Amino acid sequence: MIYYLPGVSYWRFVGWLMLGFAIYLSYGYARSTVGKSAGRLPHTTLPMALAAIGFLLVSIGLFTVPHESGLTAIFTKAAGAAEEEHLRALIGLLLTGLGLVIGLAGLLVGTSRSPEETDN
Repeated sequence: MIYYLPGVSYWRFVGWLMLGFAIYLSYGYARSTVGKSAGRLPHTTLPMALAAIGFLLVSIGLFTVPHESGLTAIFTKAAGAAEEEHLRALIGLLLTGLGLVIGLAGLLVGTSRSPEETDN
């Protein structure tokens, strides 16, 4: 059934998924029952908060890009200054890319260290 949905639905689905992931990383990851039994700290660490901010930026970027366009068209609009939705596509792609870098870096640092080594 998802195959027949318009492209707008895919962009929004991934955007909402990233927003939920940001909320989970900022609150649920540290406070889950399974995490507590695994020895996680009872508060969100700085790398996980950074990852949450990164994935929040990804969701904002995905909500910003022109939804009626495909991925190739979005890159074309972002590259061409004369295109109709150039600024919207450029800002959306920059926020998505920056958010992915920050989010993945925070996840790598936050999950690779043991709770005893993590400050705050």
